Amino acid sequence: MDKFNQLLEVADTADQAELKILYNSQIKCARAYNDDPTSTRKRDWDAAKRGLEEAIKFFTEKYNIGESVVFNNRLEVIEHLRTQGYKIGKTKFYDDCKQKKVRIQADGSILAKDAELYAVREGIYRPEAISSSNKAEGLHETKLQKEIEKLTWENKKREFEYDLQLGKYIPRDLLDLELASRAAVFDSQLRTKIKARIKIWIAMADGKIDKQPDITADAFEMLDQVMNEFARMDRFEVVFGDPSEPGTEQ
Repeated sequence: MDKFNQLLEVADTADQAELKILYNSQIKCARAYNDDPTSTRKRDWDAAKRGLEEAIKFFTEKYNIGESVVFNNRLEVIEHLRTQGYKIGKTKFYDDCKQKKVRIQADGSILAKDAELYAVREGIYRPEAISSSNKAEGLHETKLQKEIEKLTWENKKREFEYDLQLGKYIPRDLLDLELASRAAVFDSQLRTKIKARIKIWIAMADGKIDKQPDITADAFEMLDQVMNEFARMDRFEVVFGDPSEPGTEQ
Protein backbone atom coordinates (compact mmCIF):
# COMPACT_ATOMS: atom_id res chain seq x y z
CA MET A 1 0.00 0.00 0.00
CA ASP A 2 3.06 2.30 -0.05
CA LYS A 3 2.36 3.41 -3.60
CA PHE A 4 -1.31 3.89 -2.79
CA ASN A 5 -0.46 6.25 0.08
CA GLN A 6 2.14 8.04 -2.03
CA LEU A 7 -0.42 8.57 -4.75
CA LEU A 8 -2.89 10.05 -2.27
CA GLU A 9 -0.24 12.60 -1.37
CA VAL A 10 0.58 13.70 -4.91
CA ALA A 11 -2.58 12.99 -6.95
CA ASP A 12 -5.11 15.70 -7.71
CA THR A 13 -8.58 15.69 -6.16
CA ALA A 14 -10.24 13.73 -8.97
CA ASP A 15 -7.59 11.00 -9.02
CA GLN A 16 -7.61 10.78 -5.22
CA ALA A 17 -11.39 10.29 -5.32
CA GLU A 18 -11.10 7.49 -7.87
CA LEU A 19 -8.40 5.72 -5.87
CA LYS A 20 -10.42 5.95 -2.65
CA ILE A 21 -13.56 4.63 -4.38
CA LEU A 22 -11.64 1.63 -5.76
CA TYR A 23 -9.97 0.99 -2.41
CA ASN A 24 -13.29 1.14 -0.52
CA SER A 25 -14.88 -1.14 -3.12
CA GLN A 26 -12.14 -3.72 -2.56
CA ILE A 27 -12.62 -3.55 1.22
CA LYS A 28 -16.40 -3.89 0.83
CA CYS A 29 -16.06 -6.93 -1.46
CA ALA A 30 -13.52 -8.52 0.89
CA ARG A 31 -15.92 -8.18 3.81
CA ALA A 32 -18.80 -9.54 1.75
CA TYR A 33 -16.72 -12.59 0.80
CA ASN A 34 -15.72 -13.09 4.43
CA ASP A 35 -19.40 -13.06 5.47
CA ASP A 36 -20.57 -15.16 2.54
CA PRO A 37 -17.66 -17.16 1.01
CA THR A 38 -19.29 -18.05 -2.29
CA SER A 39 -17.76 -18.14 -5.76
CA THR A 40 -19.77 -15.06 -6.76
CA ARG A 41 -18.43 -13.06 -3.82
CA LYS A 42 -14.89 -14.25 -4.66
CA ARG A 43 -15.22 -13.08 -8.26
CA ASP A 44 -16.43 -9.68 -7.08
CA TRP A 45 -13.48 -9.38 -4.71
CA ASP A 46 -10.96 -10.41 -7.39
CA ALA A 47 -12.45 -7.89 -9.81
CA ALA A 48 -12.24 -5.12 -7.21
CA LYS A 49 -8.60 -5.96 -6.46
CA ARG A 50 -7.71 -5.95 -10.16
CA GLY A 51 -9.41 -2.59 -10.59
CA LEU A 52 -7.41 -1.06 -7.74
CA GLU A 53 -4.13 -2.59 -8.94
CA GLU A 54 -4.65 -1.29 -12.47
CA ALA A 55 -5.48 2.17 -11.17
CA ILE A 56 -2.39 2.24 -8.95
CA LYS A 57 -0.25 1.18 -11.90
CA PHE A 58 -1.77 3.85 -14.14
CA PHE A 59 -1.42 6.67 -11.62
CA THR A 60 2.06 5.53 -10.63
CA GLU A 61 3.16 6.15 -14.19
CA LYS A 62 1.18 9.38 -14.39
CA TYR A 63 2.73 10.87 -11.26
CA ASN A 64 6.14 9.26 -11.67
CA ILE A 65 5.96 7.42 -8.36
CA GLY A 66 9.09 5.33 -7.97
CA GLU A 67 10.68 7.06 -10.94
CA SER A 68 13.90 9.04 -10.44
CA VAL A 69 12.76 12.14 -12.33
CA VAL A 70 15.09 14.85 -11.10
CA PHE A 71 15.10 18.59 -11.77
CA ASN A 72 18.50 20.21 -11.41
CA ASN A 73 17.21 23.70 -10.71
CA ARG A 74 14.10 25.48 -9.52
CA LEU A 75 13.19 26.91 -12.91
CA GLU A 76 12.81 23.37 -14.24
CA VAL A 77 10.53 22.57 -11.31
CA ILE A 78 8.36 25.63 -11.98
CA GLU A 79 8.09 24.69 -15.63
CA HIS A 80 7.17 21.12 -14.72
CA LEU A 81 4.44 22.22 -12.30
CA ARG A 82 3.02 24.60 -14.89
CA THR A 83 2.86 21.82 -17.49
CA GLN A 84 0.89 19.81 -14.90
CA GLY A 85 -1.66 22.61 -14.78
CA TYR A 86 -0.56 24.33 -11.55
CA LYS A 87 -0.69 28.13 -11.46
CA ILE A 88 2.49 29.07 -9.64
CA GLY A 89 4.76 32.11 -9.79
CA LYS A 90 8.53 32.14 -9.58
CA THR A 91 8.66 34.40 -6.49
CA LYS A 92 6.30 32.24 -4.47
CA PHE A 93 8.13 29.04 -5.31
CA TYR A 94 11.50 30.52 -4.40
CA ASP A 95 10.12 31.83 -1.11
CA ASP A 96 8.57 28.43 -0.32
CA CYS A 97 11.89 26.77 -1.00
CA LYS A 98 13.56 29.12 1.50
CA GLN A 99 10.88 28.25 4.03
CA LYS A 100 11.64 24.54 3.42
CA LYS A 101 8.14 23.81 2.15
CA VAL A 102 9.78 21.97 -0.74
CA ARG A 103 11.97 18.95 -0.16
CA ILE A 104 15.37 19.62 -1.72
CA GLN A 105 18.03 16.96 -2.17
CA ALA A 106 21.54 17.39 -0.78
CA ASP A 107 22.88 18.34 -4.20
CA GLY A 108 20.21 21.01 -4.63
CA SER A 109 18.07 18.98 -7.05
CA ILE A 110 14.33 18.42 -6.60
CA LEU A 111 12.46 15.22 -7.39
CA ALA A 112 9.30 15.48 -9.46
CA LYS A 113 7.23 13.65 -6.86
CA ASP A 114 8.43 16.06 -4.14
CA ALA A 115 7.53 19.04 -6.30
CA GLU A 116 4.03 17.71 -6.93
CA LEU A 117 3.62 16.79 -3.28
CA TYR A 118 4.48 20.37 -2.40
CA ALA A 119 1.90 21.70 -4.88
CA VAL A 120 -0.84 19.49 -3.42
CA ARG A 121 0.01 20.30 0.19
CA GLU A 122 0.12 24.03 -0.47
CA GLY A 123 -3.14 23.94 -2.39
CA ILE A 124 -1.67 25.50 -5.50
CA TYR A 125 -4.48 26.51 -7.84
CA ARG A 126 -5.03 24.02 -10.63
CA PRO A 127 -8.06 24.77 -12.87
CA GLU A 128 -7.80 21.48 -14.78
CA ALA A 129 -7.85 19.51 -11.55
CA ILE A 130 -10.91 21.37 -10.27
CA SER A 131 -12.72 20.80 -13.54
CA SER A 132 -11.84 17.12 -13.68
CA SER A 133 -12.76 16.78 -10.02
CA ASN A 134 -16.25 18.16 -10.63
CA LYS A 135 -16.57 15.95 -13.67
CA ALA A 136 -15.41 12.89 -11.74
CA GLU A 137 -17.82 13.60 -8.90
CA GLY A 138 -20.66 13.99 -11.38
CA LEU A 139 -19.78 10.74 -13.14
CA HIS A 140 -19.43 8.97 -9.82
CA GLU A 141 -22.83 10.21 -8.68
CA THR A 142 -24.40 9.07 -11.95
CA LYS A 143 -22.71 5.69 -11.65
CA LEU A 144 -23.95 5.26 -8.09
CA GLN A 145 -27.50 6.18 -9.14
CA LYS A 146 -27.38 3.61 -11.94
CA GLU A 147 -26.10 0.99 -9.51
CA ILE A 148 -28.91 1.80 -7.07
CA GLU A 149 -31.51 1.52 -9.85
CA LYS A 150 -29.99 -1.76 -10.99
CA LEU A 151 -30.03 -3.22 -7.48
CA THR A 152 -33.61 -2.02 -6.94
CA TRP A 153 -34.85 -3.76 -10.08
CA GLU A 154 -32.85 -6.89 -9.29
CA ASN A 155 -34.45 -7.04 -5.84
CA LYS A 156 -37.91 -6.58 -7.34
CA LYS A 157 -37.18 -9.34 -9.84
CA ARG A 158 -36.02 -11.73 -7.09
CA GLU A 159 -39.08 -10.92 -4.99
CA PHE A 160 -41.36 -11.57 -7.97
CA GLU A 161 -39.60 -14.85 -8.80
CA TYR A 162 -39.91 -15.93 -5.15
CA ASP A 163 -43.62 -15.04 -5.07
CA LEU A 164 -44.05 -16.86 -8.38
CA GLN A 165 -42.56 -20.02 -6.87
CA LEU A 166 -44.99 -19.68 -3.97
CA GLY A 167 -47.87 -19.64 -6.44
CA LYS A 168 -48.89 -16.03 -5.82
CA TYR A 169 -48.87 -15.29 -9.56
CA ILE A 170 -50.00 -17.13 -12.65
CA PRO A 171 -49.24 -16.32 -16.29
CA ARG A 172 -51.69 -13.91 -17.95
CA ASP A 173 -52.77 -16.42 -20.57
CA LEU A 174 -53.58 -18.97 -17.87
CA LEU A 175 -55.48 -16.31 -15.93
CA ASP A 176 -57.58 -15.45 -18.98
CA LEU A 177 -58.27 -19.14 -19.53
CA GLU A 178 -59.25 -19.62 -15.89
CA LEU A 179 -61.63 -16.64 -15.97
CA ALA A 180 -63.19 -17.91 -19.17
CA SER A 181 -63.55 -21.36 -17.62
CA ARG A 182 -65.18 -19.95 -14.51
CA ALA A 183 -67.62 -17.99 -16.65
CA ALA A 184 -68.45 -21.16 -18.58
CA VAL A 185 -69.07 -23.06 -15.36
CA PHE A 186 -71.25 -20.25 -14.08
CA ASP A 187 -73.25 -20.21 -17.30
CA SER A 188 -73.65 -23.99 -17.25
CA GLN A 189 -74.76 -24.10 -13.61
CA LEU A 190 -77.25 -21.28 -14.10
CA ARG A 191 -78.81 -22.96 -17.15
CA THR A 192 -79.03 -26.25 -15.25
CA LYS A 193 -80.74 -24.65 -12.27
CA ILE A 194 -83.19 -22.75 -14.47
CA LYS A 195 -84.23 -26.01 -16.13
CA ALA A 196 -84.64 -27.64 -12.73
CA ARG A 197 -86.72 -24.79 -11.33
CA ILE A 198 -88.91 -23.94 -14.32
CA LYS A 199 -91.71 -26.33 -13.37
CA ILE A 200 -91.68 -25.00 -9.82
CA TRP A 201 -92.01 -21.43 -11.11
CA ILE A 202 -94.92 -22.40 -13.35
CA ALA A 203 -96.65 -24.02 -10.41
CA MET A 204 -95.93 -21.00 -8.20
CA ALA A 205 -97.45 -18.61 -10.71
CA ASP A 206 -100.58 -20.72 -11.33
CA GLY A 207 -101.23 -18.35 -14.19
CA LYS A 208 -101.62 -15.40 -11.86
CA ILE A 209 -99.72 -12.14 -12.39
CA ASP A 210 -99.72 -11.31 -8.68
CA LYS A 211 -97.38 -14.27 -8.09
CA GLN A 212 -94.56 -12.45 -9.92
CA PRO A 213 -92.82 -11.14 -6.75
CA ASP A 214 -92.64 -14.66 -5.32
CA ILE A 215 -91.14 -16.05 -8.51
CA THR A 216 -88.66 -13.16 -8.74
CA ALA A 217 -87.53 -13.68 -5.14
CA ASP A 218 -87.03 -17.38 -5.77
CA ALA A 219 -85.03 -16.70 -8.93
CA PHE A 220 -82.78 -14.19 -7.12
CA GLU A 221 -82.20 -16.68 -4.31
CA MET A 222 -81.11 -19.26 -6.85
CA LEU A 223 -78.82 -16.70 -8.48
CA ASP A 224 -77.24 -15.91 -5.12
CA GLN A 225 -76.50 -19.58 -4.59
CA VAL A 226 -74.82 -19.88 -7.99
CA MET A 227 -72.76 -16.72 -7.39
CA ASN A 228 -71.59 -18.03 -4.01
CA GLU A 229 -70.55 -21.29 -5.59
CA PHE A 230 -68.78 -19.39 -8.36
CA ALA A 231 -66.82 -17.31 -5.84
CA ARG A 232 -65.70 -20.39 -3.91
CA MET A 233 -64.51 -22.42 -6.90
CA ASP A 234 -60.90 -23.64 -6.62
CA ARG A 235 -60.80 -26.62 -8.94
CA PHE A 236 -63.33 -27.47 -11.60
CA GLU A 237 -63.60 -29.15 -14.96
CA VAL A 238 -65.08 -27.39 -17.95
CA VAL A 239 -66.48 -29.05 -21.04
CA PHE A 240 -67.36 -26.60 -23.77
CA GLY A 241 -70.34 -27.47 -25.93
CA ASP A 242 -74.06 -26.95 -26.47
CA PRO A 243 -75.81 -26.97 -23.08
CA SER A 244 -78.88 -28.47 -24.74
CA GLU A 245 -76.92 -31.62 -25.61
CA PRO A 246 -76.88 -34.46 -23.06
CA GLY A 247 -73.71 -34.66 -20.98
CA THR A 248 -72.53 -31.09 -21.57
CA GLU A 249 -74.03 -29.57 -18.45
CA GLN A 250 -71.73 -29.02 -15.46
